[in-house]
Amino acid sequence: MQADYIIIGAGSAGCVLANRLTEDPGTRVLLIEAGGRDWNPLIHIPAGFFKMLDHDTLTWKFRAEPDPGTNGRAIVYTRGRVIGGSSSINGLIYIRGQPEDYDHWAQLGNRGWSWDDCLPYFRKAERWEGDGSAVRGKDGPLFTSKTDRPAICATVIEAGKEIGLEYREDVNDLPPDHKDCIGWCQQTRGGRRRASTARTYLHPALKRPNLQLVTKALVHRVLFDGKRAVGVEFSRGGVVERADAAREVILSAGAIGSPHILQLSGVGDPDHLGRIGVPVVHESRGVGKNMQDHYVRARLLPDRRRPDRQRALARPAARRRGRALADHRQGHADLQPVDRRGLGQGA
Repeated sequence: MQADYIIIGAGSAGCVLANRLTEDPGTRVLLIEAGGRDWNPLIHIPAGFFKMLDHDTLTWKFRAEPDPGTNGRAIVYTRGRVIGGSSSINGLIYIRGQPEDYDHWAQLGNRGWSWDDCLPYFRKAERWEGDGSAVRGKDGPLFTSKTDRPAICATVIEAGKEIGLEYREDVNDLPPDHKDCIGWCQQTRGGRRRASTARTYLHPALKRPNLQLVTKALVHRVLFDGKRAVGVEFSRGGVVERADAAREVILSAGAIGSPHILQLSGVGDPDHLGRIGVPVVHESRGVGKNMQDHYVRARLLPDRRRPDRQRALARPAARRRGRALADHRQGHADLQPVDRRGLGQGA
C-alpha cells in the first residue's frame, strides 16, 4: 500500500487535510482511522452528544489518573474514535480563543501563528449563519451558528453583567486587550445537524478517486529511514500491514494519540523511551508533556417556577440530560448553557 501522503487520524484535523490535499487530482492520499464510519445517528443529532461522551465504540474510553483535586476519582476524558474524531461526539462548541494567545505563540517564535495570521483561515473555513464581516466568513464548508437562548441561561448572562463582566454579542469577535466578558457560545451546526469535519470536509472528498480511507485500523508506529518518516505500520482485523509514503507522513491523531504514536515510534524523551523499551530515533523531550486543558463542572439547575419540570428533573433519565456547564475562566467567561428544551448545546 502506497500513497504520496499518509494521514494518521481522520479527526478534526485529518479530515480537513484529506480534503485539501486531494484537491490536486495528481496527489494520492491514504487516510487511516482507528474508529469506524459515522453511521450512528446519535452523531448527527446535536442532543446525541450526551450519550456519546463515554460511548463504548465511538470514544477511546480514556480516564485521567486519580488526583487529590478530584477526591481520588478517575475522570472521564472524552476523545472521539470515529471519522470526524472528537468533532463527531463533542458538544459542538465553536470558540476560536483569545487573540492574545495566538500573538503569544508568535512571540515565542512560531511564525504564522499570530491572530492576524490565523484570522483569514478562520474566515475561510466557516459558513456563519449571520452576516459576513471582517471577522466572520460566509463561504467556507464548516457550518457555524448561534445557540438557542433559554431564559435560565439569559439570567446567568445578566448576573455576569451585574458583577462587572462586559457583554459580548459575538464571543468569536474579541478585540485585543478586551475586558473580562460573558456571552453566548456558538455551535458547529448546520440546521439541526452536527457539522463535524467528517460531514463538512471528508464526505465530499471521498468522492475523489485519489483518496483512500482505511477505518478500524490501529497505527502502531511511524516508520523511519534514518531521520525521515517513510511509512506507517498498522493493524486491522488482526493483520499487521505497512503503508509507504512517497512524500510525507502526517500525524493528526489528537492531543493524546499524536504524542503516544510519536513515543511508540522512538520520538520523545530518551529517559521515558528507555523505560518503555523503545529505541530512540529522535530526541525530543517535550513529547507527551505540557498538555493543558480545561476542567468542566456540571450543574443541574431546576426551574423553580415550574413544579412539573422539577418533578421531571428528579427522574434519573432527566438528571442525566439536564445540566449547565460553567465558565472555563481562561481569560474570559465562556457560558455553555444546556437546556432540556434545546439539547444541542454543550462543552
